[in-house]
Amino acid sequence: MTILKNLKISKKLWLIVLPMTIALVAFLLFFVYATETIGKESRKALYDEAFVNTALILNADRDFYQADVAEKELVLSGDKLSAEKKKELIDSYNENAAQVEERISQAAENAKKNTELYSHFTDYSAGITFEQLYANFQSDFKAWKEAYDINTGKGDIDAKIKSFDSAREQINSMTELLESYANKQSEEIGRTVTFSAAVSSAVVAGIILIIFAFAIFIIRYLKKNILYATGISKRIADGDLSIEIDESKLAKDELGQLCEAIAHMLTRLQSYSDYIKEIAEVLEKIADGDMNIELSNDYAGEFASIKDALLKISSSLSQTLKNILVAADEVNVGAEQVSASAQTISQGATEQASTIEQLSASVIDVSDSVHKNAENTRHATEYVENTVLRIEESNSYMKRMLESMNDISVSSSEIGKIISVIDEIAFQTNILALNAAVEAARAGTAGKGFAVVADEVRNLASKSADAAKQTTVLIQKSIKAVSEGSKTANETAKSLESVSENSMLVKDLIEKINAASSSQELAINQIKQGLDQILTVVQNNSATAEENAASSEELSGQANMLKREINKFNLM
Repeated sequence: MTILKNLKISKKLWLIVLPMTIALVAFLLFFVYATETIGKESRKALYDEAFVNTALILNADRDFYQADVAEKELVLSGDKLSAEKKKELIDSYNENAAQVEERISQAAENAKKNTELYSHFTDYSAGITFEQLYANFQSDFKAWKEAYDINTGKGDIDAKIKSFDSAREQINSMTELLESYANKQSEEIGRTVTFSAAVSSAVVAGIILIIFAFAIFIIRYLKKNILYATGISKRIADGDLSIEIDESKLAKDELGQLCEAIAHMLTRLQSYSDYIKEIAEVLEKIADGDMNIELSNDYAGEFASIKDALLKISSSLSQTLKNILVAADEVNVGAEQVSASAQTISQGATEQASTIEQLSASVIDVSDSVHKNAENTRHATEYVENTVLRIEESNSYMKRMLESMNDISVSSSEIGKIISVIDEIAFQTNILALNAAVEAARAGTAGKGFAVVADEVRNLASKSADAAKQTTVLIQKSIKAVSEGSKTANETAKSLESVSENSMLVKDLIEKINAASSSQELAINQIKQGLDQILTVVQNNSATAEENAASSEELSGQANMLKREINKFNLM
């Protein structure tokens, strides 16, 4: 909508004319297409009608020929044919003759529906109608049927042949008449369609040309008058009241009324020239500083409010300038006081800045010391943590050693049991050896060898018992040593745990010291930042105080200059 609103009137009119023209062209194209379609459909319907009738007649001609062939075969064969073959030919003759009459009658009935085709159309070399051809065919066909009787074999063959040829000629004439009628009607339909399309195109083209001519005339007329009215309005808006309205432009339409309204407005504005001159003179006096103004003309209408406004402006400006003069005196006095105060503040701020710089340097030294302490504390914490880790590893190794000693003690106990078993076996073996020796002695000479073996077994049992006793003594010593080592290891493990606990306590204390040092370092950094900010503020205050002093001096000078400028006005 905004785009349409901003378009020129000529373009808006073209937006109306062009769619209308496009619609007419589209309608013309549609009409031509519809006319051509109707023509095609009409020709198709015509050819369909002619084709159906022609097909019936041609099929009848074919049947007619087949009946004649069957008849000739009967005549020429005579008595040579069997009864069955003869009956077959007679049936074929009768059937084809009946179909000929039926199809020609059907074509005639179809043609009767089109009166012009059936009774009036004679565009044929013989100059006869379809109705006459049909009557001639019926006459010839009837003569053909009656000329010779195939059942009895009696009749005039020559007359039958003549009637056959005449009837087929009528059939050919019917097909030629139908074809001629179809061609003529198709040409007529084509001419009608072409004429309708041409007339419609000419009419629509004429309408389009008229619309374009009228649109161009209206658009030029509107553009010319609107540009004229616009030009006058712009000159009036620019203050040119010396122009004259062309009376020939004052038509009776809306544009003429617009020009007439502009002429009335111009006359009214020209009558205000005296007011404008006096107002201009008064404004020049005000611009020159003279506030004592007088308006002599009797202002009417809206100009009365302008007169009142000018008088109010004069009075208001005069009073305002007086107030500015008084305020300038007061500003001058205040500026001198502010300048003195600013100098004092600037000096104090400079001293504060020096003191804060010294305090900031001391805080920086303390901060460095605290930072170093924090670093040393962190290193000590790392050393204690490493020591605690080593003690925990030693305690773990000690626990593993205690577990190994317990395993050795248990194994020694098991070995002692085994040695007891060996000792019992040696004792039993020794008893068996003694029994064997006794038995060998009883056996006499035959048991000497057995006695030697028994003696050797007893010696081995004795040695085994001695070895078992020695091993038992050693194992008992080992068990005792392992027990004492376990006690020592337990005491060592307890000592290491105590050392580990104390190391953890030391670690916690150092971590707390480290945290406190970090907090102190953070606090000192904050104090340092605060001092830096205070120093910045003090320096800014000092600079601001100096600027205020300078501004106060400049303000005092400006106040004096303002007083000099106001004294130039002639106040009421």
